[in-house]
Amino acid sequence: FVVNSGLPDQGEPDMILYQSGRFIEGVVSNVRSLIQKAEAPPKKKKKGPVAAKMKVTAVQLTVSSEYSGWRKVALEALSKMFNEGEGTFPDTATFESLILGAMEANEETKTLTKKDLKMLVLPFAKFTRDKAKDMGADVLSTKSIVDEEAVLNENLKYICRALKAENISIVSASSNADSGEEAYPGSPSVNLTKVEDPPLEKKVEELSVNN
Repeated sequence: FVVNSGLPDQGEPDMILYQSGRFIEGVVSNVRSLIQKAEAPPKKKKKGPVAAKMKVTAVQLTVSSEYSGWRKVALEALSKMFNEGEGTFPDTATFESLILGAMEANEETKTLTKKDLKMLVLPFAKFTRDKAKDMGADVLSTKSIVDEEAVLNENLKYICRALKAENISIVSASSNADSGEEAYPGSPSVNLTKVEDPPLEKKVEELSVNN
């Protein structure tokens, strides 16, 4: 007795769920690297006292739901030149010319230096262009398709376990302008609270005195 049937229909992939998962893992990886760097033993100096080793006691993540500044201008230019039906962009020379032209035409970005354009704007535009070819026009939106603040809060216990940290807070750039200047969709700004971590010998000495 043989039943001829195909695989069950899996339906369309949930891109928001997929993007949310990638977002969380990206945040964990980035923050873990920053904590490791902050807590790394200080380099010994030839002269002067040895710098104290630091310990991270709290992490604040500031999320932004919308791009601003030169990133927003670049995304708007990318959207205009993207052929969604064919999933293509103009040739490289035309592509770069259109991006630079958009920067020059915008009051906020026309003062960018050549170094900024070469080191920041064009790499971002090319990286996003390649993502759009693979994933479609959604990645060109100036607003995040993921509610990043909600996603991080919903997965806060996992993030704390992954980072071996207890004090992690999530705030929105709209309510915390000072810490949110560097944040943009997919890339929260990270603020680490650090204190001096005394050497093990000193901890043992303090413990003995207290006892």
